[in-house]
Amino acid sequence: MYDETCCQKLNNYIVVLAHIHIKASTLAVAGKMPEP
Repeated sequence: MYDETCCQKLNNYIVVLAHIHIKASTLAVAGKMPEP
């Protein structure tokens, strides 16, 4: 049987990591794009 609190923490961790990754990717792409 799974420990729900542990599972929830892991889920939150994954969500935060994904959010940081998306933000970093967006910044990297924005940094490569020439200024309009």
